Amino acid sequence: MVAFQDLYSGKFLSWRVDNDPNKVMVMAAFGEMVDTWGIPKRCVFDNGHEFTKKWMTAGSPTRFRFKVREDDPHGVLTQLGIKLTWAKPASG
Repeated sequence: MVAFQDLYSGKFLSWRVDNDPNKVMVMAAFGEMVDTWGIPKRCVFDNGHEFTKKWMTAGSPTRFRFKVREDDPHGVLTQLGIKLTWAKPASG
């Protein structure tokens, strides 16, 4: 399961269920959340590979997971002006 939750209210804004977490699930759930609730100012992301893909986070100043190249296009979050924070490992 992949879900986007409003941390203030605790409400789940969108979610997808599949056998294994993958980037298609994240794309679908994120797209539904933005379409229904608008563009968030900030996102806290898990450190799973389905969330760290370049299509989503490339160009973010806090993205230290992969090699960064000058010709890399910016990810969706960067293009939408969303501030990205990574969850602290083993804190949940």
